[in-house]
Amino acid sequence: MTQRHNDKSRALGVLFDECVLLYLRLTALAAKIHRKGPLSGPRRTVLASLAESGPQTVAQMARRRAQSRQRFQPLVNALIAEGLLQAVPNAAHKQSPLIVLTSRGRKTVERIHKIEQAGRSRLRIKATAPQVEESVAVIREVRLALEGVLREKA
Repeated sequence: MTQRHNDKSRALGVLFDECVLLYLRLTALAAKIHRKGPLSGPRRTVLASLAESGPQTVAQMARRRAQSRQRFQPLVNALIAEGLLQAVPNAAHKQSPLIVLTSRGRKTVERIHKIEQAGRSRLRIKATAPQVEESVAVIREVRLALEGVLREKA
C-alpha cells in the first residue's frame, strides 16, 4: 500500500468518525428544537424528504434509509393516520402506492424549515458557502460509494 492510499484511508476514517459525531449532535439538536412537537427525527426526515424529492413508494423511502419496507411501513402508516401523508395510486406499480404530503403535511414541513433555519442561524461557522458546498460534495461522494459497496453481493 502506498503512503498516499494510507493517508486517504486515514482521512476517510476521521471523516466517518466526524460524521457519526455530527449525526449524534444533529439528533440532539432536533430533539431540542422540536421538543414542543411530536416530530421525531425519522418523522421529520420522511416529511422533509417527500417535500424535497416528491412522491415515493414506501419501499423507495426505506431503501434510501437502508431499512426494510416492513420496518419502515409503520412510520408511514402513522403519518397517514395523522393526516400528514396520503397514499395515491401509482401508475408504475399498482400494488405500491405513491406516498405524498397532504396540505397539512406541507404546512408542517414549512414549519420544520423555519424552526431549523432559526437553529442553523445560531451556529458560528467560519467556513464560507463554497467550502460548505465542497464538503457536501465530498460527503455525497462517500455516501454514494458506500451505497455501491452495500449493493455488492457478499
